[in-house]
Amino acid sequence: MPRSLLKVAVFDENEIFRRGLRTCLREEPGIEVAETELPFEAVGRDVAVISERFIGEMPFGLRLVVCSEGSPSALTQQDRQIAAFLPRRTLRSEQLVAAVWAAAAGLQVATLRETRSDLDDRSVSVLRMLALGHNTHEISKIG
Repeated sequence: MPRSLLKVAVFDENEIFRRGLRTCLREEPGIEVAETELPFEAVGRDVAVISERFIGEMPFGLRLVVCSEGSPSALTQQDRQIAAFLPRRTLRSEQLVAAVWAAAAGLQVATLRETRSDLDDRSVSVLRMLALGHNTHEISKIG
């Protein structure tokens, strides 16, 4: 069964990164990338690929794929809209595309606040940094 046309908006403050995201998504059959510039223009889209900066600005109900440099900052009530949290530094095209399709299907690729109760805050922080691609030297510098 063929997938229906998926409408995606991309918002990122870094123009080069934003162009890269749009290019990767345009190469995927069945994805239409919007040329919107302002978050309110994303109404009618299925998914938005955004940087952390845009989390609080996105229309309610829109599924979000967040690309970030590090651990997520304090998030807003829109946490439930976040379907995936992807690391910018190591992001591959196939990961981006898979996360967008999963978000459109209503799946949650990464849970930002999920922690195991038997781990302390530092352990959770270290695990998140490892998952984001930081090496042990970088992790040891951060507190």
